[in-house]
Amino acid sequence: MNQQKNRTFIYWLIALGAFCFAAACAFGYVIFNTILRGSEDQRSTVEIVSHSEPAYQPETETAPDAESETNANVETPPLGTGDDAAQLPTVEPAGGADRPTVTAGTRTAETEGTEDEDEDTTKSSETNAPTGEELSEAQQKVISKVEEIRGLTAAEPLTVVFKSREELHEDIVRNFKSALTDQDFQDERELLTLLGFIHADFDVEGLYEALYTEQIAGYYDHDQNVMMLIKEADPSETLRTLAHEYTHFLQFSSFPTLRQYYDAEFCDVHGDDCIVARSIIEGDAVLTESLAVQDPLVMRLLNKNRATGNNDNSTFRNAPPYYQESVLIEYVYGFPFVYTYFLNDGFESINDLLSAPPASVEQLIHPEKYGTDEPARVSIGLFDKVFADAGCEFVRSSVFNELDTRWMLTLGIEPDWRINERSAARAAEGWSGGTFSFGRCDGKAYVFSETQWDTRRDSDEFSDGMEMYFDARFGAAESAGSWLGDGQKIRLLEADNSVFFMIVPEEFELTKIEGIIEKIEYSEEVAL
Repeated sequence: MNQQKNRTFIYWLIALGAFCFAAACAFGYVIFNTILRGSEDQRSTVEIVSHSEPAYQPETETAPDAESETNANVETPPLGTGDDAAQLPTVEPAGGADRPTVTAGTRTAETEGTEDEDEDTTKSSETNAPTGEELSEAQQKVISKVEEIRGLTAAEPLTVVFKSREELHEDIVRNFKSALTDQDFQDERELLTLLGFIHADFDVEGLYEALYTEQIAGYYDHDQNVMMLIKEADPSETLRTLAHEYTHFLQFSSFPTLRQYYDAEFCDVHGDDCIVARSIIEGDAVLTESLAVQDPLVMRLLNKNRATGNNDNSTFRNAPPYYQESVLIEYVYGFPFVYTYFLNDGFESINDLLSAPPASVEQLIHPEKYGTDEPARVSIGLFDKVFADAGCEFVRSSVFNELDTRWMLTLGIEPDWRINERSAARAAEGWSGGTFSFGRCDGKAYVFSETQWDTRRDSDEFSDGMEMYFDARFGAAESAGSWLGDGQKIRLLEADNSVFFMIVPEEFELTKIEGIIEKIEYSEEVAL
């Protein structure tokens, strides 16, 4: 019986990470991404978190109803991350919020800005007691339970403000529109089109704005040090939001260095580091939230006031596969990694992970490689110079990680372009390091990438996978490793343990790049 309980608990947690956050918390991820790519003063303002998944019911309680059983059967995406934290292709949200901590004496208010409210806020800070519309017994219980579970305490109080759903949506859209420019959307659209993830006419801005109308339960405003919650929200939804966000407050209070992983400039240079660290942060929050809502009192209130499931998530379900996968990386891949270590040494091991996160997405999706298989730092500056000398405009460069390699093979916008998951997983294994650059030559977009592999066999397998993909997308090769697209030239080259691919305007001369690749000699370390 105990083994069955453990299996049920583990399965439910995994389902929570995939289902609840796919339809809800993923939008916090999206806001990070868009804020980061905007103006510097707007980049670390908000995080949206929302939950509509029914509460877990252990076997000692009433059996789950049909709704919860259906939700538990949602599959997680295969282990195998969009836009950058200012970098694509792993739409890598960064954008961070310096999340302060809150205590059980959290301050609450309906609105902000009046003199009376300011007086109440000061009083609350001094007495460590709620003011305004006080948190409910269940909300206070969740806050205390999270502290108990994590073994961490908060350093300072947080103001909680309740707004209507319409007011909250207006705030989010206003931040969204002020953070991004038309050029941001054009860059993302052109790069993802080159990589085959979307069509050239896809409305990227429309997708982001539509996502903000779905599954919103609240967000944290870093500038104001305020958590915004919805007045009319289902109580169970609010409890889950509090549990998840309160975990973040504790994390950032106890581990101040985590803030760098939400800094735009840092993530521009250390993109993979930011993806991985945020995945650990979110995995911890998912686990803690899940444990907190199992408290008997919280559970009874959750089951009494369960979310009705009326929130629409059709935009997410109908988004291109690439977006569906990329907005989930922190939750889908962060939780299994964190849970693996939690089973061994509890939250002490998670604290260690927060202090020293994995070094690559490869380690995140292969926990056994954590601490043993360090990524190669791949520099393609020599190739960037060739493009610059030809008069091309450089836009951005970032890590091309193991998930990027797998997703390029499996998440093409056209189903006929995709190779099967097993072949893609095999092709992506053995990743050692990777980088890509994106830019424009006379206004026409290009992308160039180099990936390095543990062995020549690994590089051969990835090259074979890319050849299958390019054949499916562009038709039969004109010659070995050479295809023609609509106004484009595509090259796939292999040298030692490295694989290069490039998609460039048809008039761009590739002779210099091909010559450099032919003469490259790698150190023995690359082949290890």
